[in-house]
Amino acid sequence: LPCVLPLTDLPAVHEGDFYTLYFSRGISLEGEALARFFAAQGGNGRIVQVYRPGTAGAVAAAAFRGALAAGRPLEDQPLPAAPDAAFWRELAARAPEGRVLWLGKKDLVGSAALDEARRAPTYLSATLLETPEGWAGLHTMMTYPWEVPAAREPRVLRSRLWLRTHGLEPPDEAGQAVAVHTLFAINVAGEALAHLQDSFSRDYFVERVEHAITTTITPTFFPNVSLGPGKRFASKGAYVVRTEAGSGSVAAVSEWIVP
Repeated sequence: LPCVLPLTDLPAVHEGDFYTLYFSRGISLEGEALARFFAAQGGNGRIVQVYRPGTAGAVAAAAFRGALAAGRPLEDQPLPAAPDAAFWRELAARAPEGRVLWLGKKDLVGSAALDEARRAPTYLSATLLETPEGWAGLHTMMTYPWEVPAAREPRVLRSRLWLRTHGLEPPDEAGQAVAVHTLFAINVAGEALAHLQDSFSRDYFVERVEHAITTTITPTFFPNVSLGPGKRFASKGAYVVRTEAGSGSVAAVSEWIVP
């Protein structure tokens, strides 16, 4: 049976599976988008990326490494099992053009030395952090696979009100994305099934899902979504953003990047 819009950061990134339709290419997309962002900056300095082996961060690091411009110096730094203060001080003492940390909140505990050094911008992943809150600063940016909140919130308000009315709205941004996208997937699948009537064909169902994704009034957290023949990923890009100190609002520092 077709798998309609599963919520995963680690989809099968090949385009050959006709019967699985994803919201996006997940964490791999963020890695490729960040590599494109560095290319657009025009620099050729060394980049250090840190990740924990065997995690989603390692997948992002591999995608970033593969998409980075040929000849661009890149230093891979696998995260120790238990990074101590000395690890972060040593990393802060380096002076690359940028540090890319494909890490979640738990792994970033003790990393304050990077902010204090300010020797290079630090890039994080909003997906791995689960929320951009608490990461404000001139030298901290992050990949962000959704529309920025100022443009997104008016579109998703109706869905959030429905979720709130039914006691289903989570308190944080990552949870709200899950809830809104689940509601979207249910509505899209429902519209597609309604058009099947008694024509129970997998291929026809997928075609109706492709159509419903672009016509439904139910929103997503993404700026735009679309599918078509041979296209299995509905959202194609990501932003690089900064969280503004004080207000906590997210501001894009790049255009919508489509690798």
